[in-house]
Amino acid sequence: MSRKLPILTLILLVSFCTPAIAIAPFGPPAANLGKGKTSVGISYTYSKMSLDFDNGSSPGGGPAFTLDGIKSHGVFVDISRGFNDKWEAFIRLGAGSTRNTNNVAGTSVHIHDPDKGYALGFGTKWTFCQPRENLKLGGIFQMLWTEVESEGKINGNRWDTNTSMVEVQLAVGPHYQFRENISLYGGAFVNYVDGEFFARRKNVANKISYDIDSGELFGGFIGTSLDINASTALNVEWQHTSALDLFGLSLVIEFD
Repeated sequence: MSRKLPILTLILLVSFCTPAIAIAPFGPPAANLGKGKTSVGISYTYSKMSLDFDNGSSPGGGPAFTLDGIKSHGVFVDISRGFNDKWEAFIRLGAGSTRNTNNVAGTSVHIHDPDKGYALGFGTKWTFCQPRENLKLGGIFQMLWTEVESEGKINGNRWDTNTSMVEVQLAVGPHYQFRENISLYGGAFVNYVDGEFFARRKNVANKISYDIDSGELFGGFIGTSLDINASTALNVEWQHTSALDLFGLSLVIEFD
């Protein structure tokens, strides 16, 4: 048997079982909630991302490869709390779905949704300074853990798979109140993805493992926030790096 066939089979298995990639939006990069206030945010994201698979280990070899243009839809719920006028923090729950068609080693592969999985995260925002009444400079730090279980089927053989990932983003930038109910925000950020992929063939000792990463990628983001009323705002946002493009919508409701 040609060595190319088992290698392609391993790449196909990894590709079919890649997790739902769920990059989250930032929102304005400064604390705006206020001391003692709580907010609930619901977000939708659409993203395209590239990920590297390397340090592979498997019976048929572990060739490194890259999946480009992984398309994902994500939904997030954030619960935020303001601790003072310059600092707030949040917890996050999320889920997503993934679609991708790629050409790997001359073979077309297609990613489907996983069987089950979840995303959990947290983050915090600071206001560094406020040089003008309508201008704040601040930063955001956020992390998201994704755990996905699925099943692959190659040449009639079933494989159980598990993928765990952590995504870290750190952003800084201004938040400018353009009009009474409209503000603009944006800035620079670093995005880092790291994970592990494991697969075990049912009733057989065969195992596969890969490291997953995007590298430390720098990029920019821009958005606008529209105040619908005194307690509700709609954010529209775009993030970009050399390996990521994300469009996000967020509805945020504040409570005293």
